[in-house]
Amino acid sequence: MKKQPSTHPPSLSLPPEQRRRGVRHNRQISFAVIRFNERTYQSAGVVAVIEGIEAAQKTLNDSDWCQSPEDRKVGWRYFLEETDLQPGMDPEKATKLREMRLDLRES
Repeated sequence: MKKQPSTHPPSLSLPPEQRRRGVRHNRQISFAVIRFNERTYQSAGVVAVIEGIEAAQKTLNDSDWCQSPEDRKVGWRYFLEETDLQPGMDPEKATKLREMRLDLRES
């Protein structure tokens, strides 16, 4: 009997222990921490590029925790975005690369 190809995304085709560790094909996934305003939809860009979901989630939580009440009140928030950018790269460079890619996708 011929085996049917998986219809799940590659990350869901991995054994559960690899999915829990955030490993895809023996490679740690990188995440960009993005700051944006949920009221105006204005992006303040990439705050950091972090390797691994646990470290990225900790950075996200730290960013939220350190945020001033005034920033929060006017709508500034953070979110994680999976990326192929190099962990630890300069946030300004990461922001420019991300914006260029978004522009290319939209055109």
